[in-house]
Amino acid sequence: FLSIKKPLIKGVLNKQEKGNIAIHFLKRDNVIDITIVDDGIGIEHTRQNKKKKESNSMGISITQQKIQLLNEIYDSDYTFTITDVSVLTHGKNTGTEVNFTIPFQNR
Repeated sequence: FLSIKKPLIKGVLNKQEKGNIAIHFLKRDNVIDITIVDDGIGIEHTRQNKKKKESNSMGISITQQKIQLLNEIYDSDYTFTITDVSVLTHGKNTGTEVNFTIPFQNR
């Protein structure tokens, strides 16, 4: 999660007005879904700004590699997605949505 925390917080900090970050947990069947949503400037806008600054962030790539490694080691189905909220809302809202699905077994 630490790799994701930084872009979410930066997106909210780059807003002119007050920003919000919401974290939701949902247990269903044998998985836990974790959704983190902010109302910041959005990941696409952040990426465009980074291209101008020629910055090279590795956080998302590292998180994707960790998820892939967990799936290989434990033969599991961990998932990770990150979406610009403006895509989900057809430009009506801004922000970033991050989703994790973590499988588990009841003991």
